[in-house]
Amino acid sequence: MPSGEYIELAGCREHNLRDVSVSIPKERLVVLAGPAGSGKNALAFATLAAECARQWQASLPLAWRRALPSIRRPRAASIKNMTPAVAVQGGRPEDLRGASIGQATEAEPRLKALYELAGETAEGWPGRFLQGLQLNEAMAMQAQDLVFFLRTLSLPEDPEARELARDLARTAKLLTEAGLGYLSLDRQADTLSGGEARRLQLVRHMASALSGVTYILDAPTSGLHAYDAARMVRLLCRLRDRGNTVVVSEHRRQTLEAADQIIEFGPGAGRRGGNIVFQGTLEDLKRAGTPTAQWLAENISVNPAPRPWTETLAVYGASRHNLKHVDAFFPKGVLTAVAGIAGSGKTTLCSLELPAQHSGCLVLPKQPPCRDLRTTVCAHAGVLNAMAGHFAQASGRESSCFLPLAGAAARPPEQKAGQAPGLPRRFPHAPGRSVEELAWSEESAGVALDGKTMAEAMALTVDEAPEFFHDAAMAEKLSPLAEAGLGYLALGQPLASLSQAEYQRLGLAALLDSRDAVLVLDEPCQELDADGVRKLLALLRRLCDQGCTCIVVEHRLEFVAKADWVIDMGPEGGNRGGEILFAGTPGDLLGCENSFTAEHLRSQRFV
Repeated sequence: MPSGEYIELAGCREHNLRDVSVSIPKERLVVLAGPAGSGKNALAFATLAAECARQWQASLPLAWRRALPSIRRPRAASIKNMTPAVAVQGGRPEDLRGASIGQATEAEPRLKALYELAGETAEGWPGRFLQGLQLNEAMAMQAQDLVFFLRTLSLPEDPEARELARDLARTAKLLTEAGLGYLSLDRQADTLSGGEARRLQLVRHMASALSGVTYILDAPTSGLHAYDAARMVRLLCRLRDRGNTVVVSEHRRQTLEAADQIIEFGPGAGRRGGNIVFQGTLEDLKRAGTPTAQWLAENISVNPAPRPWTETLAVYGASRHNLKHVDAFFPKGVLTAVAGIAGSGKTTLCSLELPAQHSGCLVLPKQPPCRDLRTTVCAHAGVLNAMAGHFAQASGRESSCFLPLAGAAARPPEQKAGQAPGLPRRFPHAPGRSVEELAWSEESAGVALDGKTMAEAMALTVDEAPEFFHDAAMAEKLSPLAEAGLGYLALGQPLASLSQAEYQRLGLAALLDSRDAVLVLDEPCQELDADGVRKLLALLRRLCDQGCTCIVVEHRLEFVAKADWVIDMGPEGGNRGGEILFAGTPGDLLGCENSFTAEHLRSQRFV
């Protein structure tokens, strides 16, 4: 390609990036691979997306720029040949707050206009009807059913009405293809998970006719079954085929296999990452010998020796939400994976119905109980005071001098480098996480321990801290976090900034000494690479060895294949789901004919 057909980034140093230079081909699907914390999002969001936003802002009239927070240039030697960019990041977007699905996708005003143009008024009934349905009934339909309703409407010879119906059907079809077909237009967007919110954003952009745009997406297949993930990948390819550049930070095999180019970061996370270890095509990657290449080459076998069991936790007549009077039996003392398409009823069964009928179940929370930004990883792990004690001993001052100030969480955010307009400041080791930094007393500012202040020591990761402090007791307290695959987290990272999957794993780390507990986790493998999934499996098996029962709602096939028992739900989502299709060992699941999970297990080199 000529040089103008690449986005050129040179000398990138945001977060843990180590003077990275890279050329990203335009109008291609480019996947950024590597472990969590390896530098993918530092390049994609803190560098590329931030500089695109900065230059966009610089093009505005001076009066407008004065009304906006200033954006300083990201730490990079040069960034050239950019296009307008749209960043779809983790978490729930602020512009969805208080909106319904119909409002967020602009489907609601179009549907209202269609009823005004083509609706009929029935005698004795207020409002208008289309094919026997009032507006509120159409708004309550699931997107997958709304497609059929709109395509079978008998409309008058009115070009505007027909165009509205076509646009609405297209939006409803996009929702279905994004794995959100079980959602209705009147559902509040605030109730969506982070993964659902990201996919809803993608649907909004797919509905536009823009081209020549760089779309930067954070894990768009997060929270999706392999069946839905394949449909999402097709949407990404369509976005590319319209003349756009699509840059995706991902761990899923299906996304990597569809990529035009793969850029792998690593070799590890945090300070062990920040380098590009590979760039090229999928075929080139398979010969490269990198961690991602080794994972792609694996023939993953199903669990050859599932743990035996004799007793079960029974759930009878489960009928909340879309469950269809389900009877389910969860074996005690083993690892059970509950699989199925998004919206099939997995979370309802495991997180609502099971605890309702068995009060001893512990459902690991997906959000911290408070949003205080001073509640950090090190405070949660019980090592904050020990850290402050080391600094106090070195300086002869009180330990309290080295603790975060109480008013830190209340300060208004300031604009920093590597940040798009209107976004709060980012924590150094959590690219893309919306958190403010901690405040410290003036007494602590000039005190250093082995060349680091207390504020700088808070940027150490869980893996790095024991070696820095040479503290055996601290190492013992932090080791469960490392076992849970959270060794890349910075000590000073607020719990409020953790993703749902990270917060669940943090809770799991605190339960490693549990005996005979019943633990329920909902999609803890989100954001994990292959090595992270293996670590999580080992941790859950250790708990089962101690007599615990582990029930995990999960989409990742490599996790499902290694469970002792599988409950597969479906066949689809919403009102087309809510049934148990299969219950048995992973090996037996391979022979199930009416299961999307079994179909994808058979196709993904599982032997």
